[in-house]
Amino acid sequence: MGALDADHFGMINIGRQTLMVHDDVVSMCVARRGVEEITDQCAATIASFWQSPGNCGKAFASLASTGYVALEELLDDIHYSYVHETGDLDDKLMLDMLATWAIDVCRPVAGELRESAE
Repeated sequence: MGALDADHFGMINIGRQTLMVHDDVVSMCVARRGVEEITDQCAATIASFWQSPGNCGKAFASLASTGYVALEELLDDIHYSYVHETGDLDDKLMLDMLATWAIDVCRPVAGELRESAE
């Protein structure tokens, strides 16, 4: 289960995830759009599609490989990729769902740290 790391505000810590097949990720994003968040496993898989050793993509690589990433860095990578590297509607949907998931994972609810649903 994903959660905000209470000791490091703004850090996502979901642990290592087994990655999914591309078509299953797209199907989950389509099915859950506007209804519910994607799973931690799906989020890590989306990040793996966009990881890169360059300036943009390091946060994706961190989430995909370790499950631990700073929210701000992840959102920066998502924004850059969305603006500069996508043209495909499935790609935009996956990045939208990843951004929503990341923000939701880090949103405190009633004084508690919220855990993402699996």
